[in-house]
Amino acid sequence: MTKVYKKILIGLAAALILSAGSYAGVCVYKNAQDSKSQEIQDKLVLFTENESDVSGLKIHNDAGDYEFSLDGNSEWTMVTGDGITASNHTLCAIAATMCDLKADSIALENSQSASLSKYGLEDPLKITLIKNDSSQCTVMIGSKYKDKDLYYVMTEGRDEIFGVSTDYVNNLMAQKDDLKDSYLFDIDNSKTVNYLRYVKDGEVIYDINKDSEGSWQMTAPYDWATVNDANVSSLVSDLIRAKSLSFIEEEPEDLSVYGFDKPSYEIDIADETHSASFVFGNYYDDEKQFIYAYDNKSKQVSVFSTADVGCFESTTETILLDQIHTENLADVTGITFDLFGEHGKMDIDYEVSDFQNAVYKIDNETITTSDQKTQFESLFYAFTGIVFEKIDVNPDQEVLKKQPDIKIVFHSKKGDDYTLELFETPDDSKYFYAVANGEYLNVLVRRYVIENGIQSGYKQLKELF
Repeated sequence: MTKVYKKILIGLAAALILSAGSYAGVCVYKNAQDSKSQEIQDKLVLFTENESDVSGLKIHNDAGDYEFSLDGNSEWTMVTGDGITASNHTLCAIAATMCDLKADSIALENSQSASLSKYGLEDPLKITLIKNDSSQCTVMIGSKYKDKDLYYVMTEGRDEIFGVSTDYVNNLMAQKDDLKDSYLFDIDNSKTVNYLRYVKDGEVIYDINKDSEGSWQMTAPYDWATVNDANVSSLVSDLIRAKSLSFIEEEPEDLSVYGFDKPSYEIDIADETHSASFVFGNYYDDEKQFIYAYDNKSKQVSVFSTADVGCFESTTETILLDQIHTENLADVTGITFDLFGEHGKMDIDYEVSDFQNAVYKIDNETITTSDQKTQFESLFYAFTGIVFEKIDVNPDQEVLKKQPDIKIVFHSKKGDDYTLELFETPDDSKYFYAVANGEYLNVLVRRYVIENGIQSGYKQLKELF
């Protein structure tokens, strides 16, 4: 090998050695950078706790000190504090956020020599998460950054001041008004409302509760009335979503300032474990879009939107089953009726197992075409679909002694016929008193229900012959 070749080979070897050394240096540097980056990320993790280990919360805010304990049913109870009605949802959100709290950045590595007032941390909002083993973790929340959506935050046991996103801090806001339950009735998803009482201008509109089978029953004003469960469910759904828009005053000395001495409305509502009781007084505005409310338990005055409290527009009739009588085609032999002096008769031979061969007659004429059958069944359901519109517990007894304007008899296969008689009211010809099997039903049927449903249906059927 010539000297030239040897020099070339030596040069190449040296280059390779230098290159390998450079690569190794880059790797070491990169690994060091990654390690440092991971170290920073680890520092930004403030708390990682298991939510199932949480047993309580301590909160120090501008109003003072509060402590809450958590039971096995995820219900929070105030241990110490000034007796406010705290929001279960809010406390759950605070605990959940504390269990997984991270910072975005480190504002100051060492706070020992810093002026904490500069960061709003001299007397901060302080939240302590208590765990089942009695260990605790505490966060202090200071002021908001001037130019970023971050808050200055410290944790007990560490020297750093962190920058924490408002996404976290908003869930940790625990000043007194933040803790208050703003819902009219804060109910857990596992619970069911089983009591509701609504009073308007001192008059009980409805006082209802659920029986052992889960059906609503009315105790006042009419214990004989049948409640429409679906209508009540709709009202309850509105009530449990209703939230106060703002808190005004605690424990007012003079209730008359807000009209609570003579309330416009009163609402009592309960589930299996807790209840709420509110009175509503004067309207907050001239347009009557908002109204003052008073929580009888917490003695808190707040403002609600009238549109949110759905039962304000409801009446006793709203929650009642308004259908007077119902029958199935298979359970009757027919219907006889007198409508303002006009007599009619429906004969029915219907069996569920042989419904295609059902035999119908109207005034002794047999139904033969599909159009006639359709109209016959429509008329039948018009009879069974008679509904009342109003309650009237004080009828004119002299009117009820007369011959009825309308008489309908459902002839049962079992022999227990049902007779409905309607008497025109003396003060308003648009309504009829309703009497069933000789007993006044305390309700009024509107005339158009008869004229537009039954009378017109009967006429249309007769015209098909």
